[in-house]
Amino acid sequence: MAYPDLKTYFLDFLLTCADSAMEIPEGSAPDDKRGWLEREIERQYTLIRAAVNQIHAPWDTPVGPDDEVALFPPVCGG
Repeated sequence: MAYPDLKTYFLDFLLTCADSAMEIPEGSAPDDKRGWLEREIERQYTLIRAAVNQIHAPWDTPVGPDDEVALFPPVCGG
């Protein structure tokens, strides 16, 4: 599957991984999972670095169906 950018790829990846375990904040509708997660990513994604095909990439990089994506949380390195 192709994605228009890394941010969309990351969002879909997180939704797939966390769908059954995600707790939605009180007062949110169950159908608002994607919206809630998008807002959380917007707040946090600048802390996370990404690479496409082993090259560091900005968040607006398109992701193709055969691309390798790596996400680096802020705890990497050191």
